[in-house]
Order: sequence, then C-alpha cells, then structure tokens
Amino acid sequence: MSFEDVKITESEDIFWSTLGSALQRDAVQHLGTPSNPIIKSASCFLNTFLNSNWTSKVVLFFDEFDKLYRANNKVLLSCLETLRSIRTNKDIYVIQSIIAIDPFSILHLNAPVKNTSPFNVKEPFMNPNFTLKQVQTIYKQFAEENYIIINDDIVQDIYIQTNR
Repeated sequence: MSFEDVKITESEDIFWSTLGSALQRDAVQHLGTPSNPIIKSASCFLNTFLNSNWTSKVVLFFDEFDKLYRANNKVLLSCLETLRSIRTNKDIYVIQSIIAIDPFSILHLNAPVKNTSPFNVKEPFMNPNFTLKQVQTIYKQFAEENYIIINDDIVQDIYIQTNR
C-alpha cells in the first residue's frame, strides 16, 4: 500500500483510519472493502494482524513512507511505536516483515520519544542496487528461514519496482 492517501498531518484517529482504508483498498480479499472500516486506531491495526485472525503470514510494503517526515509528533510516535510493537512481539502477529519504500533515511525519522523506532540503525551505509540474482537469493533465504513460499514473480516485481 502507499502512504500517498494517508493523512499524516491531522489526528492519530484520522491517520489510522486513512491508513486502514488504504490497506483495505489494496487487500480487499483479506481485509474487506474500505466501506466497512476495520482499522480506526493503532490498537485496531494490531488486533487486525493477530496470528489468530490469519492462516498465512503477511509482509507489508509501505510505499511513499517518507511522508512520515511531515507527520505531527503524535502521529509519528503512534506509527513508530505500533511498528516497534509488532517487531518486538513477532510471535503474536502475522506480520513477518514491513518493507518501507522510498528514497529516505530512517536516521532522520525522529520520534519525539527515544527508543520508539522499529528500526535498528545506528550508522548510515551506502547500499548500491542489488542485482536480480542477489534479490532472489535474499528472498529465498528469508522464505526458508520463515517457512514460507514467495512466488518468483513477486520477487522479480519487487526487483523491478525498487531498482530505479
């Protein structure tokens, strides 16, 4: 899903409801239609992705993630704390990975409270574009470690979409 239609400069409730609508638009078969909203808050987001509600694992792709630079402190803190909660409680959530897509540095995505970042980054490093073979190898290892299957077409599409 894309953060393009997510309202990040208003209240937390509006942020989460617009994020939920965007997710539902992009995953109707799994989350239903946006006309029947299921995500209205951070806790609704977390409850939606509890293991008990799903039969398979989930990987979320967030495009336009750099919009969070413009978020107000409450929205930014709520978002980062929620993502961190998923990361630190992997055993209860179906989300295996969240991939943030955009040309940005997470080092500059500063929350108003320390230790709320879901990212483990202390120093920046140059990351040249991976070859298709390298991307396939990374996703193969990830799939094997997590006992999941990732379709080759999906891996190739990720490579094409992110190798610009």
